[in-house]
Amino acid sequence: MSSHGNVLSEESLSCPVCLELFKNPVTIPCGHNFCMDCISSCWDEDTDSDSCKCPECRQDFSPRPPLAKNFVLCKIVDRLLKVPEDSSPESVAAPGDIPCDFCTDSKLRAVKSCVVCMASFCQLHLRSHYEDTVFRHHQLDDQLQDFGKRRCSEHGRPLEFYCRTNQSCLCSVCAIKGHRDHETVTVEEEVTNIKNHIEERQVEIERDRQVTLGEMGKLRHSVELFDVAHSPAQSQGSAADLGIYCDLSEKVLGLVTHPCPAAEQRE
Repeated sequence: MSSHGNVLSEESLSCPVCLELFKNPVTIPCGHNFCMDCISSCWDEDTDSDSCKCPECRQDFSPRPPLAKNFVLCKIVDRLLKVPEDSSPESVAAPGDIPCDFCTDSKLRAVKSCVVCMASFCQLHLRSHYEDTVFRHHQLDDQLQDFGKRRCSEHGRPLEFYCRTNQSCLCSVCAIKGHRDHETVTVEEEVTNIKNHIEERQVEIERDRQVTLGEMGKLRHSVELFDVAHSPAQSQGSAADLGIYCDLSEKVLGLVTHPCPAAEQRE
C-alpha cells in the first residue's frame, strides 16, 4: 500500500492546471479533476460563450455544469499531507542527508526543495507550500539540493545574476553596489547563452569534420592512383615520384593529426 501511495503523491494527485497537489478538488462531467479555484478561473475567463471546455480533454459543456467536490480525492490528499505527531528516527537527518532548513531543534531530513525559496523542507514544513496560495507557483524539486553554495556569502541572498565582466555569479545587492557599470544578466539568460554557444560550436565542429573527411578521402584516392601508376611493375620510379608520394603521405598524416585546421584558426 505504501508504494501505491508514493505513486499517487507524485502524479495522480496533481491538478493539470496549476500542477500542484489538489486544493478542494472537484470532478467535472468528463471525469477529470481540478482544483476548485483553477477550473473556476479557467471557465470565468471565457465570458463570450455560455459553454465551457475541459482544459484536459477539451470536451464542451453547455450550459456550464455545477462543480461537485470530490470528497474521496480530498481525503486522499489530506492523508498525504498528514504529518505524524512524533518524528520517527528514520526522519532525522543523518550524515550525508540534506537537512530541513527550517527545523530548529532536531533537524529532520528534507523531502523536497523549493527553487524559488532556495531552501529544502521536511514533510512538516513543506505543508505550507501545498496549503497556502502564496506558494502556489513555487517550483518544488524532488532532486534535493544544497542551496548553501547558491547564496551570496556576503549578503545571504540567492545568486540570481551573472557578471560577464568579472565572470562571476552575483546576488541582487552585489549587482547594484559593486557591479553597476558591468555587463550583468540573469543566471537563466547566461545559461541559455552558453547552451546556444555550445550548440553553434557543435555545428561548426561537425561541419569541419565532414570537410576534413572529404579531403582525406580525396588524398587517399590520389595515393591509390599514384601506387597503381608507379608500381614496380609499371616503372622503376624516380626521386621525383618518391617526393610526390611522400608529400601526399604527409598531407594525409597531417589531416589525421589535425582534423580541423579551420576550427583551430577560429579559436
